[in-house]
Amino acid sequence: MSVFSSLVESVASYGVQCWVVDFLGISCERDIFKIPVQDIVFQHIRILTGCYSNTSRWVMLDELDLHPCQLKYACILAKYWNVQAPCKEGLAHTVFKADVSLMLKGCQLCWSFKFLTCMRDIGYINSDFYNNLFTKDAKDICSIKFDVKVVKDKFLEAYNKFMPGLDLDPRACRSTSAKRVKHIKWFKKSTKQALLVSKSNFHRHTFHRFRMGCSNLVWDNHRLDRCERICNLCHLGVEDEYHIIFECPVYEVARKMLDFRHLFLFSPTPGDYNSMMESFFAQEDQNTICNFVNHCMYTRKKLLSIDISSTENAGPSSRGSKRRSVAMSADTSVYKYSKLDDFESSTDSSMYVLDEDELMLQT
Repeated sequence: MSVFSSLVESVASYGVQCWVVDFLGISCERDIFKIPVQDIVFQHIRILTGCYSNTSRWVMLDELDLHPCQLKYACILAKYWNVQAPCKEGLAHTVFKADVSLMLKGCQLCWSFKFLTCMRDIGYINSDFYNNLFTKDAKDICSIKFDVKVVKDKFLEAYNKFMPGLDLDPRACRSTSAKRVKHIKWFKKSTKQALLVSKSNFHRHTFHRFRMGCSNLVWDNHRLDRCERICNLCHLGVEDEYHIIFECPVYEVARKMLDFRHLFLFSPTPGDYNSMMESFFAQEDQNTICNFVNHCMYTRKKLLSIDISSTENAGPSSRGSKRRSVAMSADTSVYKYSKLDDFESSTDSSMYVLDEDELMLQT
């Protein structure tokens, strides 16, 4: 993102002090994200993370530890005001002073009025001062000084009203809020570490899509009732990210592998899946976590591609035998997996065998 900010965003933001004042509304999400530069930023995030076009814009920003462009530009305008208001000479100050005079004559389309309206909307300027704005003189207006840090905090407070309640359960709340609640509670603490993953684009995209809720898990199928979004491999619970990492028995052997077992040595609060997911993804060894996620998603893809038509008419069976028949048929018991560091290669380093009881590692 540093290269993008230097080479792209800086050019797209040229002259921002003049035109961005029309894009400082915070009444709805559309106002927050309607700055043209913001669309370019989202396109770049999609390229970096491999997420889908319908991914939540807030989740995309949270995944890269970013804020809306509006916040950055509002701080730039506050700095610009602090420089030009006390200035006594120069062309920029002359224009600024003329704009303030235009506002005091009742014009509501000028730069000064729009900026002060924004400051009123975020709570920086009190309503009494704003309502008597046209009775002030130019000296009083120019005496206003904006604390950039406070302006930033006020905008962040305004953005919080679009955040779903943090007391919501990410596995039970309504679907429109679930993805962001999940990302905040499970992944946001590890955002900066996740950005340091040094893997190929394929592995990074798989990793970030998993974190952002773009892995096409059954949980994401909102056409089904929540209780029907059951894992197609084990049929023992709702298939979401927590189920993949901790619950599903299909990945139990992978959790015990030498490469991955150290990831599960932390001591989470028993029964608190929010704490377990946050602790798991906040570990320092992000490359290995990325490998584990890629391994699980690759295993899932291979198992779901098995032709199970021969097992559909096998007669009555228990839940356990049904799970085993879905996971693997007798004729396709061996699948080759490539090295953990490169699932796309064909290097034959190990074979995973699915028998009637579990997934076993055969060396």
